[in-house]
Amino acid sequence: MKNKLKNFLKNKENILYIFIIILFVTFSIIISLKHENWADEAHAWLMARDTSIKDLIFIYLHSDGHPCLWHLILKFFQLIGLPYKYMFVISTLFSSIGVTLLLFKSKFPKWIKVLLPFTYFIFYQYTVITRGYCLIFPLLAMIAIIWDKRHEKITTFSILLLLLLSTEAYTFLLAGVIYVIYLYETFKSKEYHNKKHLISLILLFLAFCFTIYYVCPQAGNKFNPYDFRYFISSSFFTSFDYDSKLNRIICNIATAILIVLIYLCYKKDYNKLIEFILLIFPVIMFLTFKYNRPWHHGIVFLAFIFIMWIHKKEDNKFAKIIFFLSIAFQLPCSVISSIYDYNNVYDASYEMSKFIKKYDYENLNIKAVGFYTSNINAFLDSNIFENYDDNLGFYYWHENSKYYQTTLIDKELDYDYIFDADMVVVSDRMIIDESQYPDYNCYYFFGNSFVEYEVYERFPAQIFVKKSIDEQLQS
Repeated sequence: MKNKLKNFLKNKENILYIFIIILFVTFSIIISLKHENWADEAHAWLMARDTSIKDLIFIYLHSDGHPCLWHLILKFFQLIGLPYKYMFVISTLFSSIGVTLLLFKSKFPKWIKVLLPFTYFIFYQYTVITRGYCLIFPLLAMIAIIWDKRHEKITTFSILLLLLLSTEAYTFLLAGVIYVIYLYETFKSKEYHNKKHLISLILLFLAFCFTIYYVCPQAGNKFNPYDFRYFISSSFFTSFDYDSKLNRIICNIATAILIVLIYLCYKKDYNKLIEFILLIFPVIMFLTFKYNRPWHHGIVFLAFIFIMWIHKKEDNKFAKIIFFLSIAFQLPCSVISSIYDYNNVYDASYEMSKFIKKYDYENLNIKAVGFYTSNINAFLDSNIFENYDDNLGFYYWHENSKYYQTTLIDKELDYDYIFDADMVVVSDRMIIDESQYPDYNCYYFFGNSFVEYEVYERFPAQIFVKKSIDEQLQS
């Protein structure tokens, strides 16, 4: 064992890779300690905390749109006592596994392996921002490692595919294509016509069906997501800002360049080109026509890394051009986003929770307005407020849930209902005129989400406290 360790450490490349892992973890922790979790991060945490596994799967995920793996992982870390504030430990752990596998198990050129971990999606969006997307990179890396022996290691392969389909709607589609490829190969080759392969095929098929069943939206769900325009190049090296005509032209040109480079990468290798299209096409179609946000775009980038890995295109000159362009664009975005997050308030919920704790809040009548107020509950041991039910059937909200969330989109708010409480928490990208409520003192809080190189969403927030309660506190 000692000799193996000595030989390992004698290799300068291994020392470099260890240094990269340490650097990745260190930077992740430094930025994450300054990052304030926001509502989307809190949402999954609260669902895991406030529901049983049975209710989570059979009730709540019908109105959420996400498979269960991330929630189950959160529930495990909650059971061992991880505070919500240190939720980033989970994403750092899984992202670090992905980075380690990339460095030591892939055959990408050294410069790609060293720089990829710090690109925008891998480092910032899927590590600093703690959501289920942190599971995608390590899972795809593990599948890529055993890809050539997937039929010999069918049990391991099936488990990894099960985890992948249980991670996100996007990875469900990717896992589905991998399953179809595996199914085709199994029936094509008589070598794999055995009980073990048949059982794995049946169990995976049942897993796909069960996931569709428990994620499929309930009949009363009226949520219609706003679709953002998506260009394939957005996942690699162009901006997310499509408002200007110039940017749309740039995105189209960048997409055309990307498609040409991919074609050249697979020139005279059309079977693999078809497999490439099959693997990535469903995810792109889902992003284009169903639902996307800027942070979803990186899933295509991770899928590209995975496909280059399993197709052994790591050293292909056209693939390297794509990686170079991606890294050249994403590294600055990663640095800029991280610096912004470090120096600014991403979400004010943590400060708001500290403010609320100054009061005897457990004995107060507290109401809240806005989806983003849910994040405050995550910083407390139990949910403290009741939200106004706007009856829109938003997929974040479920009529039987232990906490309510709401949106004010296209809906008049019954302010008389809200402003009969001791404390009113408002966080829905809006400001309520405090002069309308002279019996309350109003306190302001501010936060901004940041995407690539600019503010993406602003999160202004207010807490209204009855003056009589403030007077009691001061006395």
